[in-house]
Amino acid sequence: MKKLMTAAVVLLVMFGFTTDTYAQKKDPKGVFGYVWSTPIALLKVRKELTHERLDDITMLFQTATPPKGIPGFDTYALLASKKLGLVKVVAVGETITGDPYGKEGRAAYKKLAASLAKKYKMSDEGKIVGGKLYKEDDEFYECLNYAGCGVWGATFTGKHHTITLMLNGVRRGTGYLKLIVESDPGMDNYIKEKEEWKAQGVDDAL
Repeated sequence: MKKLMTAAVVLLVMFGFTTDTYAQKKDPKGVFGYVWSTPIALLKVRKELTHERLDDITMLFQTATPPKGIPGFDTYALLASKKLGLVKVVAVGETITGDPYGKEGRAAYKKLAASLAKKYKMSDEGKIVGGKLYKEDDEFYECLNYAGCGVWGATFTGKHHTITLMLNGVRRGTGYLKLIVESDPGMDNYIKEKEEWKAQGVDDAL
């Protein structure tokens, strides 16, 4: 009986508690309750995540309910590699509508930027509109959606990752916030891994 109980405990640790350990460290090196370098196999067993393979080395996971979400954000995409595990997370905010002058969007951006600045160092920020074509005050989101017209964003750096906050345009009066979080140095290593994989494909084909 004692041996059976011991075996049961081992199985629980292996299959039931492993992902929780990754998600609940006291000092997590990640965001939204996910930890950098978490293997694809462990992400696959999380019930809140759907997944699809992008290529031989990359898996994309998506959810609307991460362990630690942000109010106003309803879509989360996780990028993980076969070798490096989780390296990037993108969070997309709910669509802002009826806001032609960008007042609501700018206020939401300012609030989130201030929150990030308390924890991370702002390394860059750009707030430019009216560069091309869309120059009127009520064309705020049209401008952000047009290449070369405007940008509204900031980059924050931390010990384990870099965060880019963007206010994006869709059309007149419509936009959304986006957070792009990249593991450091995980994302750089993934880019190298991707380049090596592509080069290997060329070598195999020729």
